[in-house]
Amino acid sequence: MSTIDQIEDEVLAPKRVIPREQLKLLSHEAMLEESGPSRMASSVIVLIMGLLVSATIWSNFVEIKTSATTQGEVIPSGDKRVVQHLEGGIVEAILVHPGEYVEKGQALLKFEPTLRTAELNQIRAREAALSIKFQRLRAFIDNTEPDYSKYIKEYPQLVEESQFNLNGVRARIEGQKTVLQSQIEQQRKSVESFEKQIVSLRNQSKLFEQSVNMRRKLFNSGHGSRVNLINAELDLAKNKGAITEAEVSKEQAIASIEETKNQILEIDITERGKALDELDKTSGELAEVRENIARLEDKVTRLELRAPVSGVVHGLEINTPGSVVQPAQVVMEIIPADEQVVIENKIQPKDIGHIEIGQSTKVTITGFDARRYGTVEGELINFSPTTFTDEKGNPYFRGHIRLKEDFLLANGIKHKIVPGMTVQANIITGEQTLLEYLTRPVYVSLLNAFSER
Repeated sequence: MSTIDQIEDEVLAPKRVIPREQLKLLSHEAMLEESGPSRMASSVIVLIMGLLVSATIWSNFVEIKTSATTQGEVIPSGDKRVVQHLEGGIVEAILVHPGEYVEKGQALLKFEPTLRTAELNQIRAREAALSIKFQRLRAFIDNTEPDYSKYIKEYPQLVEESQFNLNGVRARIEGQKTVLQSQIEQQRKSVESFEKQIVSLRNQSKLFEQSVNMRRKLFNSGHGSRVNLINAELDLAKNKGAITEAEVSKEQAIASIEETKNQILEIDITERGKALDELDKTSGELAEVRENIARLEDKVTRLELRAPVSGVVHGLEINTPGSVVQPAQVVMEIIPADEQVVIENKIQPKDIGHIEIGQSTKVTITGFDARRYGTVEGELINFSPTTFTDEKGNPYFRGHIRLKEDFLLANGIKHKIVPGMTVQANIITGEQTLLEYLTRPVYVSLLNAFSER
């Protein structure tokens, strides 16, 4: 009998029934070999195989989207606003913290006022002294009393000194005038004396003329001596000389009076001229001081550094009170809130080959539960042609995503997306079947395995 015939006989032959007593004597392996597979086990195996085949066929037709996961930050479409301080100073208090939303004009930083207020008070005192001096000079020029009402309460000593100075100048000038006026009175008396002397001499002159005439007649008639005539003529000549001398002295006295009057006028003119020159100088100094006061008052008002725009505080450079801020130093940045926002994200070099401008994105805002607040759709609008390096030295490409909405919606409430928020942005790079997705790791492993040396 051939081997094939033996196999057919064994298959077609009825199975031998083993009594129960003999079954107890068989081993577990022998029992399994004798009993063969059960019908239920065969059904389960067939079912599993069917499910695997069906799942494989189904996964070959189901498509899923592939994406590149990136991290990023919400930034304004325009530039960040740099916050600087013109003069700088010592920080007294920091009123905001990074990430805080601030309104335009809100105080951000406060500087110590000691130095600036002391300088301002000092220059205000200088302004008061010059103003008091100005009032004194004006009163002297106009010959009126100065108005110290604005300064008498706060600067009584300056007012007292100024009034004392004014009284002293007036007293000195008045003393000079008094001396000159007394000279004028003396000269007037001299004029009066000379006038009386001239009148007396002229009366004498008439008598001397009569005496000369009489003696000349006597001399001409031969009854008088020539000596007497000559003596009479000499007396008349002396009298006329005395009159002339008295008249000259009178004119000199009158001229001296006019000169003394001019000296009095000269005192007024000179002193007023000096006062006017000093007034002009004081006025110029006062204008300069008032400009400095305005500048210092502006400095004092800038003791509080205020937000130029509404937005989110970013990049705070000063962290502790007592820090020194240099003039024009950048203290912080504010990301404006009223500008359109975009996402600036970091694309890994391994994903850049699949990235194209215009690809759709799904953005999740860090800090907002995506299951409750959802995601925001966007579009990749550009990415850098070269790489940048982060603080750890890792390279990345910089991309920008434009959002379709600038808010998250939850329970009918809009939560605005503001600059400074961090995000996770998934860039949709294409589609693949579920089967490709599941078998890709195996494919890559096999590819790497067979490519090794």
